[in-house]
Amino acid sequence: GSMGLASCISFDPTKTISAPGSGGILTTDDSKIASLVRSFRYHGKDEGSKTFNRLGYNSQMTTIAAALISQKLTYLKKWENRRIEIANIYKENLVNINSITFPKTMSESQNIYHKFVLEVEQRDNLFNHLKNSKIGSAIHYDTPLHREPIFDFLNLDDEKFPMSLKKSKKVISLPIHPFLTDSEIEIIIQTIKLFYK
Repeated sequence: GSMGLASCISFDPTKTISAPGSGGILTTDDSKIASLVRSFRYHGKDEGSKTFNRLGYNSQMTTIAAALISQKLTYLKKWENRRIEIANIYKENLVNINSITFPKTMSESQNIYHKFVLEVEQRDNLFNHLKNSKIGSAIHYDTPLHREPIFDFLNLDDEKFPMSLKKSKKVISLPIHPFLTDSEIEIIIQTIKLFYK
């Protein structure tokens, strides 16, 4: 939340810090933006006003959700470190499988692995293999944006988006959360190794 005029932070249940159900915040140090966003989240009413000055929403986080998020924040560093540890275990144990490409991390940053997304050969077969082995995985973003129906009116050609198409056929997300045990991680690794033998 320290860059730009405003930053949005999601507390979706799949994020590193989640709300019960869903939620999010916007941070800003600009008083005009803060006032406008407060109005939008409360039906379009300005603070102290009884009238609706714009079309808004009822997007207020409950007090109990905010309290739970506040409590979870005390575990954030511990949970981030565990995610990094799990990612490193995956990388160390799957590095010799030529069919797998790992997520890249920029040298000046630290990935906390909100998702652990691999690019793999035979993605759909691996997904089914994991599923049949009772291991949850996910295929996020299997449809490139230019193929989403909302963009049909743009008549976008596949040849303009070769990388998006390629990645959409290869990406798979492995389980990664701070509550995975070492034995569960080992089962996931061995199941993947078995598939690529």
